Parts: sequence; C-alpha cells; structure tokens
Amino acid sequence: MPALTAKIEKQIEGLNAKVEHLSGNYLTNTPRRQRQQKERDRQIAEHTAHIHVLQYLQEKELAEGLTPFETALTTGVIYESLRYYSACAKHLAEHRLPGPKYPFEGTTDYQRLQRAGVKDLTQLLAAISQFNALREKALVPPDTRAIQIRDLTYQAQMMQGGDIQFSPPELVSEMLAAVHLDGESRVLEPEAGSGRIADAVKAITPHVDCVEWNHALRKLLELKGHHLIGDDLLALDPQPVYDAVLMNPPFSQECEHIQHAFQFLRPGGVLVSVCIDRIFRSEQRKFKEFQDWLAEHTHSVQKLQNIKFEMTSVSTMLLMIYKGNG
Repeated sequence: MPALTAKIEKQIEGLNAKVEHLSGNYLTNTPRRQRQQKERDRQIAEHTAHIHVLQYLQEKELAEGLTPFETALTTGVIYESLRYYSACAKHLAEHRLPGPKYPFEGTTDYQRLQRAGVKDLTQLLAAISQFNALREKALVPPDTRAIQIRDLTYQAQMMQGGDIQFSPPELVSEMLAAVHLDGESRVLEPEAGSGRIADAVKAITPHVDCVEWNHALRKLLELKGHHLIGDDLLALDPQPVYDAVLMNPPFSQECEHIQHAFQFLRPGGVLVSVCIDRIFRSEQRKFKEFQDWLAEHTHSVQKLQNIKFEMTSVSTMLLMIYKGNG
C-alpha cells in the first residue's frame, strides 16, 4: 500500500474510533443531558464528514493522484485549519461582515497554512473555495429521516415518568434471550413507546406489529418503519396469531395489559413482560386475581439484576408465560 494511502487509512481508523466512542449508550432524559448529546451528535457529524473527505481523497490518490492542495488536506491539523476558516467565512458572510483575515506571522495557523502552500489572504480565500468544493463532492447528503428520528427520540426521552418508562437496552437483550425468534416469527409489542423492543426484534424478523397510544411516539414508530395495528391494546380484539409478545406494560395497569396481550398468542407461543415484583406478592384483590390466573398457565420469573430504568428505581422482574398447545 502506498505511503499516502496508508496514512489516510490510519486517519480513517482513528476517526471511526472517535465516532464509536461518541455513539455510546448515553442518558438523554434531562435538558442538560440532551444538550450534551447534541454536542456529541455534532462531533459525530463532523468526524463523519472528515471520514468521507478522506475516503474521497484515498480513492482519487489510487486512481489518478492528488494535487498538492489535496495532499496537504490529508494532514489532520491542516484539514482542521481549513475547516475552521471555511466555517468562519460562512458565518461572516451570513452576518454581512468583512471576510476572514490571514493569521499573524508566528501563530500556529500561520505555520500550518504556510506548510500547506497557502501563503497569503488571496490564497487563503481560494483554498477555502477549494475546500468547500471538495467537501461538497465528498460528503454524503444528510439523511433527513434519520435526523427526524433522532429529534423525536430526544423529545420522547423527556416524556418519561409514571407509566412511560422506556426499556433499557440491557432489558431488551434479556427479553430476546428468553425467546427463540427466527426470520419467520410473528411478534407483537403492545406498548411500543419509542420502539426499543421493536427495533431489536426487527433485526431478527420483519414480522413485527406495534400498538402505541401516544401521537408523538406513533409518529416516531412510523418513521422507523414499524407497523402499527392500533392505539389502545385493551380495545383491540385479540387475534391469536403471534409466536411471541414482548412487552413493557404501564405499571398502573400491568395485570390488565398482560392478561389481554396473552390472548394474542398462538398455541405454543410465549409472552415476555417486565413487571413490578408486587404483582406476585400483593394481597390487593386485582393482584390476587392475577396470581390465580397466572397459576393456570405455565410460567417462569426472572429477577433483573443491575438493570435500571432511567426514571424509576422500582424493583422489576421478567415474567414469561407460555401458551399451551391444547
């Protein structure tokens, strides 16, 4: 591999590592945390843009070679200097202010531009124009649908509280481990929320149906490509066609939702639901009736260790109920 191509490849690897780090599972359930996440998103977008430019330069180098200016841009600090001056020029133009000035002699920016062959203000303005043209060629257009999904997801995070508690990723993994899904499985998520469970299931099978009452969350689910069959689980006429029901019901009505959702299972199917441990020990009438109903079905319970919801610290369990073939 030519030295310049190898240099570009190493930079791409470094930038991908930064993107991976910034793409971790961060909480976004407060205004401050959302501001922090938006800054991470901004950094991810800028690193991704840099990757696209480097990939473009790498392909051009292999095909026909690079100009001296393009070769200079394969050095990270010079790329960042030109990116800064490009953003500065755009900002000044938008506010009808005089354009950027060439940096003073002896400064770091002066030395970087000199090394890149950009010797004065005239050459700097030309370099900014070349830089912008190169970025326009190299960058992949933004995915407006993905941006809508991101923004609606931020809004959804702020809805959490009370009966709205989105499933942590660790919980979703435990739920999937409790069932055996394949590409033909039909699955129902009765209280889909922001779609965390449905998203994970759809990676296994396309046959996923959702129910969700909140208008904003329904819009988010539709943007993600999920199929909605209703907005109120308890008002739906049960159709026993699903191999699995995976659910995170509202804690105030978990008994009612679990019992109704169970009717959507085909014989041999399994329902997996997160629930509060009171459902098994409370002496209140509705819980006693649920316990009696549960005793009529094969079921198992799994305690959830070190899995916490963002907005509540109540003790939760995973309940698996199996529908007999008879």
